[in-house]
Amino acid sequence: MEPYLFLKLPDGTSFFTATNLSGSSSAMATITTWAKAMYDYHNASKIVKPKLDLLKMKEAALQVALANLMSAEEELDKV
Repeated sequence: MEPYLFLKLPDGTSFFTATNLSGSSSAMATITTWAKAMYDYHNASKIVKPKLDLLKMKEAALQVALANLMSAEEELDKV
């Protein structure tokens, strides 16, 4: 799909745009917009997903550290 998204006309403008394809049908213009949104979402998810996975790992480590802190504070209160 990517080669079609970046296909250029002889005058240098992009072929796969909603305005270019709306002349043939309004459904095609809608599909064009959807396809570009899916392409952008796919590329963004490649960046965001590893960061979300790292966030989950760090949150789990934080929970362990907070549990250790609570037990240390309880021990300190006893002393």
